[in-house]
Amino acid sequence: KTSIDFLRLIRSKNLLIIIISFFVFEVYILESYLNELSTNINFFLLLSITLLITASGYIINDIFDVNIDQINKKDKIFIGKKYSKNTGKTLYFIIIIFSILLSVILCYRIGKMYLISIFISCIYILWLYSKSLKNKFFLGNITTSFLVSLSIINLVIFSELEINKNSKLILYSYAYLSFLINLIREIIKDIEDIKGDLKYNSKSIPIRLGI
Repeated sequence: KTSIDFLRLIRSKNLLIIIISFFVFEVYILESYLNELSTNINFFLLLSITLLITASGYIINDIFDVNIDQINKKDKIFIGKKYSKNTGKTLYFIIIIFSILLSVILCYRIGKMYLISIFISCIYILWLYSKSLKNKFFLGNITTSFLVSLSIINLVIFSELEINKNSKLILYSYAYLSFLINLIREIIKDIEDIKGDLKYNSKSIPIRLGI
């Protein structure tokens, strides 16, 4: 039961979509999977980092949303019901530490330590989003949509193999589409959550412009 609660807390279904997407992009677009052991290791490191940072984002968002979730989704509350805030924070920091350690290993392996700033920035942006950006008009929606598309672009950034222009164009197109689709999803979520957001003075799109 505890394991199931944890999987629900980190939105395991969403993480599964990331895993499937990464393998599809790697195998059918980049066509680099299984080429060599080094490439495989780096691919799994990038996938693991992406999953960890995404999971941490869900946890920190639930921590900041405890009060709003009491109104918007009483049947899907994890922090404050299944887990205390302190436990949630502990899980968050453990996951963050692991993601940073793997980020260091990946960047060291490809010889580009400066790229660790991408992962650090993602962690910070997700924290800032959960704390305040999500309540800003349109800014929160743009932020999460950008991070989703960045996870696809990272496949190009962290690839050691030469990627042809056609493959890059396809990946960038998917990144653009993922940005737009996630933006739509975020607006729909804001419409669903309008009751709680109104009570806590959110400036979401449906509140400012109407449903």
